[in-house]
Amino acid sequence: MDGLDLVPADERLLRDLASPARLRTGAEAHTHGLDLERDSVLAIVAHGVYVGSDRRPAHVALAPYGGDDGLLGSSDLEAGGLPPLVLLLTCQAAN
Repeated sequence: MDGLDLVPADERLLRDLASPARLRTGAEAHTHGLDLERDSVLAIVAHGVYVGSDRRPAHVALAPYGGDDGLLGSSDLEAGGLPPLVLLLTCQAAN
């Protein structure tokens, strides 16, 4: 997304927590092709974005993919099958 820097993270730690094939960072950090129903945990470390025009305005800023703007809202998460545990670490999500 324009104007947002990558979230600083210890990539080595993230790779220890996730299998290398499942870790997505930078421009690859989008939801295209994920099969969340087979996972036991989903962890997202990203910027939070407040979209005041939405009924549920808190969103997570992921990488854009195709025509997708990269914004992931709670309704998007609820629409897809989710693992039993979702860890969401963001800034600005509480606005």
